[in-house]
Amino acid sequence: MDQQLPTASGLVCGACNAVNRSEAKFCAGCGQSLFEDCAKCLKPVLLTQSFCGECGADLEQMIRTRRQRYEGLMSDAVAAAKEHDYQRAIELLERVSELSDYRFRDEAVDASKAIEKIRILEERTMAAVESAITLAQQAEAAGNLHEVAKHLSGIPYRLLDENAKGMFTRSQTFTKQWSSLESEVRAAIAEKNWAVVGRCVQQLLELDAHHEPYRRLADQVAGKLVADARHALDNGNYDVAVAQLDAIPDIVTNQETRSLRELADNIHWLSEQFDGEPFASPMLGRLAVRLAKETPQDPR
Repeated sequence: MDQQLPTASGLVCGACNAVNRSEAKFCAGCGQSLFEDCAKCLKPVLLTQSFCGECGADLEQMIRTRRQRYEGLMSDAVAAAKEHDYQRAIELLERVSELSDYRFRDEAVDASKAIEKIRILEERTMAAVESAITLAQQAEAAGNLHEVAKHLSGIPYRLLDENAKGMFTRSQTFTKQWSSLESEVRAAIAEKNWAVVGRCVQQLLELDAHHEPYRRLADQVAGKLVADARHALDNGNYDVAVAQLDAIPDIVTNQETRSLRELADNIHWLSEQFDGEPFASPMLGRLAVRLAKETPQDPR
């Protein structure tokens, strides 16, 4: 610190070097305060003193401590800005930028520059947020939650308004459901469990009816389920046939699959009528005739 001590003609201002009357409290040249209270004994000391004349406190060390505190405020402001809490960052920096003490002029200037940078960053970020929210709203209106999740995933949650937070929550729920179902589909395909594949694809298309890869997979798995159902019918496994046909996704259900399902339901119902029936009866005989016509290959 440059020492600007009292001279015979008066007090020298450490900020502008102007000489002031010995009884002056503020510099007549720049308005800078000439005194402050000692942090230890609270007695007035010149801003240019190195040690307190009353208690001997190291005033320069106290200045270094204050400088570290201001640097800490600036570090906290940077951290707040990274968390997109721009208002908090600016409030912290303003506490430094408003310092009128010439000894902290560099810190005040740096804080002022940082405030300007943060205001620019905030403006750009909020413009991007508004654009993302608009696109997400359009995607949700079109029923495309994939796009909603895409537009909002990179936006800090604290910057979303209440409506956008609702969209974000819905898109997150959608994403978790989608991810879980996709995992089930992959596992079921590996096991060639086409009934599980079909049911999962149905749920995926309920979430996103326009998802082209799963529309194609629905068509492919339907062919396998129909083949499995026919095989089950030929072998008398009627409940299995019904389960396979029930797993066909709605989007690929057609007249052929509906007719086959009606046949499987009918045969399944007829076959169940004989379970546990202890006596033959005319009605049971008629049902047996119907079953025999539907399934001539069934030895029963």
